[in-house]
Amino acid sequence: MPTRRWPPDRAGLLDPGLLEVSDLGQELVGVVRDLEEPLLQLPLDHDVARALAGAVGKDLFVGQGHVMDNIELTQPNLKHLERCLLMRNVTGSFQDVTQQSGEALLAPRPARGVAFGDLDNDGFVDLAINCNNQPAVILRNQGGNGNHWLSINTVGASSNRDGIGARIRVVGESGLQQWAMVSTASSYLSANDKRAHFGLGKDKMARLVEVAWPSGAVQRMESVKADQILTIRETNERRDHAAR
Repeated sequence: MPTRRWPPDRAGLLDPGLLEVSDLGQELVGVVRDLEEPLLQLPLDHDVARALAGAVGKDLFVGQGHVMDNIELTQPNLKHLERCLLMRNVTGSFQDVTQQSGEALLAPRPARGVAFGDLDNDGFVDLAINCNNQPAVILRNQGGNGNHWLSINTVGASSNRDGIGARIRVVGESGLQQWAMVSTASSYLSANDKRAHFGLGKDKMARLVEVAWPSGAVQRMESVKADQILTIRETNERRDHAAR
């Protein structure tokens, strides 16, 4: 399985002043388009200022390709091999940044599924592309812009063991509120890292982390340090307490 740096030799920057990559995920959502092409929606740069200014904060990554290797014989407008697509959300409008994002995204491939997860536990979410009759591709996020993050691993008790379905709210030092639901749902035959990942920008801590479990229990933690994988175990009662 080939591993490629993404972006190559840019120290975590796709293009200075255009797109900072400190992380490739927060709440990563995969859907399948009409031709079963996986489309994933994700925040790329943990840009808190942009989010506070009113941007939706979700960027788009598309891995695509047709399942039939001879589809062009009957439908010339379709292709078996397609380039990936990376689009940045700029205050509600999408900007195509694929060309600046490295050779790995420019190579046509029959992508059938895309999944996101922090493969090396460095706080920067990586990307895996499952290709039809070709080796899978892993794009490792090198980080490099100095933004902060928080990854939350839920462990259920009364709820299911993995805490699937738990809803998490994080409030950063800057006041930015973010939400995520614990899920591995992704695109075709793919599963994301279940840990909920939050980009905190320049915030070095979260004022509040709130977990609403499927059982109905609610836990709150205050003054949570950034740049850590935090495991939260379900309790059976509503409880507020400070975090380390």
